[in-house]
Amino acid sequence: MDIITQASNLPTKIEDLTRFVLVGREKMVSVRAEIRAIDKLGLGKEVRQQKLDEGQMISESLLDAEVRIGELMAQMPKATKWDTAENQSYHEGTLIKPKTQTIREIGFSKKQASHFETLAKHPEIVAQAKTEAREADDIVSRSFVLEKIKAKRQEEKTEAVRASIEQQRAEIEREGIEPVDGLFDVIVIDPPWNYGTQYDAGGRRVGNPYPEMTQAELMQMDIPSAEDCIMFLWTTHRFMQSSYLTHGDLSIGISSFGTSRRLAWANCTGCNASFVL
Repeated sequence: MDIITQASNLPTKIEDLTRFVLVGREKMVSVRAEIRAIDKLGLGKEVRQQKLDEGQMISESLLDAEVRIGELMAQMPKATKWDTAENQSYHEGTLIKPKTQTIREIGFSKKQASHFETLAKHPEIVAQAKTEAREADDIVSRSFVLEKIKAKRQEEKTEAVRASIEQQRAEIEREGIEPVDGLFDVIVIDPPWNYGTQYDAGGRRVGNPYPEMTQAELMQMDIPSAEDCIMFLWTTHRFMQSSYLTHGDLSIGISSFGTSRRLAWANCTGCNASFVL
């Protein structure tokens, strides 16, 4: 099977697209190996440029083919418990197979299929990645495009959280916080400690997805506590000292709570969280 380097000449059926991609990926391995050999041997720039041009055309066509496969897969029905031989769907006399069955038959894994659909949802990033690769005299790859898509998603998520924080802050400033009626014998409080860091969807959640309060603001809180109220206060090591005033009194609110004991929250992955005295 010859490699077609023009996206307009790509096959239309998913089976033919699959063959194109599988053969094309093997061809790309050969092209990359040839470029490495050319660099190692120090051959002329024209020879290298010719091979680079070939690699760029093949890799771009492969991405176009994978985008098309992703588009076709997105249109396929998902398997259900009713997918039996007696309950199959047909369209114009052709059997409509569930997506999982089609993926299995054409030889791709679920992860590969997911990558194809991700590419299909972001054609603008695919085009941008092609341009960037050519400008850098490089060959575009699927992994490069997927990384750019991931970065965009993280950026969008981070911006969405930051916008939400600003919206919450504006609502609080405009409407205030509705006070709680009555006094309580037991209060559990998780203060919005002032970490002062920004939310980052691409790394650890070092910033809170809500407005934080300064130590002075926390001290001004009116705690609706009864005379013998017991308060459970959540904090981290960073604010352990900030949680207390002199003589071991809690620094949350205008009410003074004496310290009874500290509980350590033993939270681990794959097990039940517990408190340790």
